[in-house]
Amino acid sequence: MPHFKQILVEEPAWDYPLTQRVLARLPRVPVSVIPDRDLLRPGSGPAAWLQKSKTTLLLAVQKGPFWRPCPGTKEYICCGYQVLQVALNCPFDCAYCILQGYVNLPAVTVFVNVEDLQAELQARWAEAPDRVWRLGTGEFGDSLALDELTGLHEGLIPLFTRHPNTGLEIKSKWHQLGHLLPLGPNPRVIFAWSLNPPELVRDAEHRTASLRPRLRAAAQAAGAGFRLAFTLIL
Repeated sequence: MPHFKQILVEEPAWDYPLTQRVLARLPRVPVSVIPDRDLLRPGSGPAAWLQKSKTTLLLAVQKGPFWRPCPGTKEYICCGYQVLQVALNCPFDCAYCILQGYVNLPAVTVFVNVEDLQAELQARWAEAPDRVWRLGTGEFGDSLALDELTGLHEGLIPLFTRHPNTGLEIKSKWHQLGHLLPLGPNPRVIFAWSLNPPELVRDAEHRTASLRPRLRAAAQAAGAGFRLAFTLIL
């Protein structure tokens, strides 16, 4: 599990079960309560606060919708992928990461109101029960990096199991997923890893799992009855 040097808790987030779960699992990490995460808006560029942000964990309440269309780019035709914004920023430090130029919150942020997330999913699916949806949790952060700590996907995977027109994509450069394997088989859940040569992983994908552990994790996911996807980033 990535190492944190401090935990910040937004006041409205304190009483949520996920907040208390995280604090119980990180008992030696100093905790500070802050009125609002807007106080953390940095006034300088990412170079001044990026490294500290990798070891600062912020527990906050998602004030807007969790479900958002993938932002895409002007140069591509969007594929209809939908994003679940369950976190912002990532404890890993990949040299080519687009998040380092996108996120302006100097902390790895986890949104703790997962009950609202699940209610939002149920409501959106009920609005269009015949539509096929492809959703993912790894667009604004790594899906698995903190999952043993938060237990997020332990709640999401069974929810997707009950909705045959949905698919959940779990994107990661991490390798620890043993806690999720008993939830398979589930062909509606896709574990997706980005793969690169070991030299590039070593030189550019700092703090991530190396190539072999990722491949072992993929084999474990396939053996448990999940689907796989791979991305090559060069």
